[in-house]
Amino acid sequence: MRILFIDDLGSRLGGVRTYLANLLPALEAKGHVVGLCGPSGTRSALGDQVIREYPRNPVGWSVYDRALWNLLNPFAAARIRQTMAEFKPDVVHLGGCTTHLGLAALKALEPVPTVYMAHNYEIVCPQQTPRPRDPSHPPCDAGAGWICVRGGCRPFWKYPADRAIQWVSKQARRCIDHVIAPSTMLADWLRRAGWTSITHLPTGIPLGQFQEGRRGQVIIYVGRLSPEKGPQVLLRAMPHILLRLPKCQAWFAGDGPLRGPLIREAESLGISASVLFLGPVPHTQLPSVHARAGALAGPSVCAENFSLSLAEAQAWGTPVVASNIGGIPDLVRHGETGLLFRPNDPEDLAGRICEILGDVEHARELARNARAFAERHLSLDVYVDSLVGIYQQVVEKARGSTHGGLADHA
Repeated sequence: MRILFIDDLGSRLGGVRTYLANLLPALEAKGHVVGLCGPSGTRSALGDQVIREYPRNPVGWSVYDRALWNLLNPFAAARIRQTMAEFKPDVVHLGGCTTHLGLAALKALEPVPTVYMAHNYEIVCPQQTPRPRDPSHPPCDAGAGWICVRGGCRPFWKYPADRAIQWVSKQARRCIDHVIAPSTMLADWLRRAGWTSITHLPTGIPLGQFQEGRRGQVIIYVGRLSPEKGPQVLLRAMPHILLRLPKCQAWFAGDGPLRGPLIREAESLGISASVLFLGPVPHTQLPSVHARAGALAGPSVCAENFSLSLAEAQAWGTPVVASNIGGIPDLVRHGETGLLFRPNDPEDLAGRICEILGDVEHARELARNARAFAERHLSLDVYVDSLVGIYQQVVEKARGSTHGGLADHA
């Protein structure tokens, strides 16, 4: 099968880039022909599998510029048409549509069966990762619109551009034959927003080597240092943890806008000696970070879709403590494959971490259960087979009729 990937996020550091770097070679290893088309910078990030790039927005990155560019973007449309004519794909795997593609580009996809991989909530939520302005409130489950302004999640000046981008996402239904949702929460959101033909399929990962046993009182955080990911929650949990485990340390692997504020807050809390900021860690070096960790914290305050850092921790044998929010409970089953805590509650997080670090046998049991879960549900090999099955159904459906959706899958 010839599979053309079109994805913007693959050009940036993060989970989507890792997802593509894992998936494309895995598909090739099973005899499929793959190619990737994305904005400038994608080739330097993902290498030879990128067969064509198109220019990014040349007029700036304000919300209004982005909305206008998405509505037009003639360069992306022309490059995508050219790529499709030369590559002749059997199916298109689309990752992201409102963030980098406009109507003309989406229309270019109509002749070919298209599967949309929902990396985030972009087609139903302007923030892409639902997070209420007041972190004590649960994420909303209503459709995007004026409610986003009325509830304080989005400022009024962004409303016109948000509506334009959401309108583009609705038009995308004309070219998208099937949607893959990595979390049950996102699948439910999409159904309520009127999307059909959805399959819930957790993202596959290379399982790597399981590391039995724990290595000390180190808590690691792996991810972007930004407010929605919750690193500030872990930092504020540390004073409570240190009262019970004075030798405990927190290591932050990643970078982002909160790095400076977190360093200053650690100083003001008097815990700088117990906190280490590692900066961006290459993915190939993450297993060595896990090898020193007694637990991994996933303190997100937004409705995560699928957390690569949590999935990898489960596969590699690092016990997980994570927020009970979004798609995280799909991965972390409380008391079985990890522990959940109340979102944005540093004291509750501290209690769960001390529970794991203070009971080695319980931690090992959670790690073994998590590895078994990963082998059953998160294996890259199983994921690729399931994904190819979806591709084949979409292609067969298109051959037998005009573009239409598949049956909705749980």
